Amino acid sequence: MDPMSALLQLKSTARLARYILWPTLALLAPLVAGAAEPAAPRILVVQSGDSPIYGAASEAIREQLRGYCATMPARCPRTYKLEVAILENGALPASTVEAADLVVTLGRRASLAISKQRPSRPTLFALIPRDTADSLPGCCEAGPPDRQQTALVLDQPLERQLRAIRGALPGRKRVGVLLNPGSGELASRLQRLAGTSDLRITTAQVDDPDRVGAVLNDLLPQVDLLLALPDPGIYNRRSIVSILLASYRRRVPVVGFSKAYADAGALFALHTTPEQIGRQIAEMVGRQLTRGDGLTAPLKYPSHFKIAVNTRVAHSLGIELPDMDALAAGLQGEAE
Repeated sequence: MDPMSALLQLKSTARLARYILWPTLALLAPLVAGAAEPAAPRILVVQSGDSPIYGAASEAIREQLRGYCATMPARCPRTYKLEVAILENGALPASTVEAADLVVTLGRRASLAISKQRPSRPTLFALIPRDTADSLPGCCEAGPPDRQQTALVLDQPLERQLRAIRGALPGRKRVGVLLNPGSGELASRLQRLAGTSDLRITTAQVDDPDRVGAVLNDLLPQVDLLLALPDPGIYNRRSIVSILLASYRRRVPVVGFSKAYADAGALFALHTTPEQIGRQIAEMVGRQLTRGDGLTAPLKYPSHFKIAVNTRVAHSLGIELPDMDALAAGLQGEAE
């Protein structure tokens, strides 16, 4: 074939390819674009109510997740949808939950309502005490990757609390703890941890919420410090004032679990703020979005916390505390 004929044949083949292949490529283009740009994952945050605590946590999740993804642009989805729903009448349509790719609950009511639905989506139950987490139907069981569930509890790890007590009050070795009848496993953990330290822990069981005062009066002569744990059946608005007053009269300091308790009369309290909880939730959600392993642990304790101190109570009881900010810094991130 002479050069001119070869050139003409090449041009003819190119025209044929253009007419045949270009329409095909035009049809495939949306599919290729769709594969390159997957649907934005939907994150549903369910609040137990409109309390400022839940609102602060939701906003912290939004801000911290934005920052998390900004630092990992290559691995974090370019876009994601974060929606906040406030639980009303104790329920949320199952279709709303199942439409999400990942669910976060804030507070006891939302956690109970969503867990009863046995969602198939990865779910994080947060802003709840450990007792509530342990009672959630199906929560924190091992399961297939598409049904990961975990809880981020409000409780500080017991080991962290006991180390804080030893660091702040080295002369007080006898620790008292009020427990409900279903806290047998917690009592065992307390005794195991006490066995590895120089503390002696005495527990007292509160069978009836109306008998908190009587049980406490029997316990106080046996201890020189009361460790309060987040149990709403024992420590609530109705009982906290009488507990703090009875302990103060006996000159037994109380170590609490929230800033409100320190403000009300506890000597000090290890507590995690809604902003700190929101930060940790965002870290867990970010890991789930990028690596798929953010919700694999059966239960998580707060990584970040503060120590609130009531200086007036310390002065009244003649207790000189060390630098509590330095003590908190030394315990940050520790978990049981």
